[in-house]
Amino acid sequence: MRAFWLFLAFVYGTLTGSYLNMLVYRRRRGMSTWIPARSFCDSCGKTLGFLELVPVLGWLAFRGRSRCCGERISPVYPLVELGTGLVFAGVAGFVLR
Repeated sequence: MRAFWLFLAFVYGTLTGSYLNMLVYRRRRGMSTWIPARSFCDSCGKTLGFLELVPVLGWLAFRGRSRCCGERISPVYPLVELGTGLVFAGVAGFVLR
């Protein structure tokens, strides 16, 4: 049961990391965090699909490239997601011990 809670904390952490990536990206460019509501490709501006939005796995599935235009996607994005997931799982592990 402990492993389930650790996994759940990790998944929630990766989702939080993805949200943090969006906040940093949009704030640095003076954009609204609400409009547009969906994430988009940095290069061509196309709206991203569900699979592309899955933290870490989406980046791996497309080998670090945009599905719509083939441009490289910085490895910083999945590293932030992965790091945030590990922090959440670490905190959960500390609380659950």
